[in-house]
Amino acid sequence: MYSKIYNPETGRMVSITGIIGKRVLKKYLRVLVGGMSQLGGRQVNTPNRRLLVFYAHFPCVHCKNLEPIINEAQKQIQNEPALVIETMKSTPDILAKYTDYNISAFPTIILEVNGEKVDEFNGERTVKALIDFLKTGEQ
Repeated sequence: MYSKIYNPETGRMVSITGIIGKRVLKKYLRVLVGGMSQLGGRQVNTPNRRLLVFYAHFPCVHCKNLEPIINEAQKQIQNEPALVIETMKSTPDILAKYTDYNISAFPTIILEVNGEKVDEFNGERTVKALIDFLKTGEQ
């Protein structure tokens, strides 16, 4: 059994029994792909609209400036299970998984609906603009 999980926000391993580890696990469970999933006898709704935010794996001022905006947007949609904002450090293995998305600059924000890429966000970097884009797909 595993006792630690990778925290994509810090790049460090954290205990799955700690507060941060539980938060990371909860986030991973919220973004399962494939409709409904059975977990311990409980039904878990998976999101049908999600923003994928690809951060640079190296120091990047634009990524750093976007971080508080993303965090606030995540807080504002936390009670809407059909909507998720997921952040990822763009390591080579992550980029290999998303080669069809043609990620060439950071940060890159992509809207997925039902697991399919719909559009890339190029609008104003505000909480309201990100949430509106997530909900409607319009910039």
